[in-house]
Amino acid sequence: MINHFRFIIPTKINYGAGNLSLLPRELEKLGSEKVMVVTDSKLIRLKLVERLEKLLAGYDYVIYDGIEQNPKDYNITNATAYAVREEVDTIIAFGGGSPNDAAKMIAVMAAQGGDIKEYMFGKREIEKKLNLIAIPTTAGTGSEVAFWSVITNSEEKLKYSIRNPILAPDVAIVDPELTLTVPPEITATSGIDALTHAIEGYTSLRSEPIADAMALCAISHITKYIEAAVNDGSDLEARDKMMIGSLMAGMSIVNTDVGAVHCMAEALGSTYDSPHGICNSVLLPYVMEYNVIKSEEKYARMANYMNVYGPNDLMTASEGIEHIKILSKRIGLPNIKSLKVTPDDFSMLANMAERNASSLNNPRKIGKEDYLKIFIRAYEDSDD
Repeated sequence: MINHFRFIIPTKINYGAGNLSLLPRELEKLGSEKVMVVTDSKLIRLKLVERLEKLLAGYDYVIYDGIEQNPKDYNITNATAYAVREEVDTIIAFGGGSPNDAAKMIAVMAAQGGDIKEYMFGKREIEKKLNLIAIPTTAGTGSEVAFWSVITNSEEKLKYSIRNPILAPDVAIVDPELTLTVPPEITATSGIDALTHAIEGYTSLRSEPIADAMALCAISHITKYIEAAVNDGSDLEARDKMMIGSLMAGMSIVNTDVGAVHCMAEALGSTYDSPHGICNSVLLPYVMEYNVIKSEEKYARMANYMNVYGPNDLMTASEGIEHIKILSKRIGLPNIKSLKVTPDDFSMLANMAERNASSLNNPRKIGKEDYLKIFIRAYEDSDD
């Protein structure tokens, strides 16, 4: 029997190659008069923002490129002050997960004020935001359809997930052509980030049928096309399948939740300021090994969607996990030692992971000692 569930996607999605050209029409529909583009300095250097600026001709706009990876509380404070000073009415998030997450809270605080830490600690309700358009430039985070924003408390070195449906962008313009120049290493890590979303969304204790269908489709697309996208960035078919996979994985997790991989990855990212996609990728197969005994049937089905089959569910599931390990090596993903982690920090990292609320939705009950063992397993396996 299916439990009661809800499925929410407040964001209007415009998907397709070349759809960046729809931006002026969407701005007109929103009644936008002054726009602030939230991005990062890398996209300025890659000249991707120039494509955006051509479409903003005729609009009064400003660009804020001070968003760091794993956006910090002070990034939000500084950007919000700039938005208020410039009296903007619309925010455009342009980039990967960091500009997208940052833009959501900038849009809220520019509209209703407050300090970012009030929202982190749940002391202030989210009631409104400025107009918000999300334009992802990587196939990975799915943040363009998520109604949460992950911001790092720079004093605690701890990530906070601020959640509210109001945070969802009004419009997402998802154009796979924007990913054609993404370097191979970012294609690989962002792609495994998306795969992690799909796997954790599907196996979450809060999983439900619509999110499940999206997650399985995402798993199929990503595992089939990630290697082609890494090896030939100009392969538009591969880029298209990766982008739609990322989008569907994002729609899955926003209606279910993530699990132990993200709990551990957010601890790593907070402590070492490492890219989120890499943190997920170095941990994914080891968390899967831990979870599989509680989700054999689901893990076997995921393996089937990777075109992996075995004589029974447990063996199929195990072969699926091994398939991900092999695929990760083929696309050049790093291991946990590449993050310059020290085993002396593992106890602290395990404690941080256990405190993450998403631990409660992991398919297998997990605590600090379990997290510690997984960190050690990932570290020791890096010698192979």
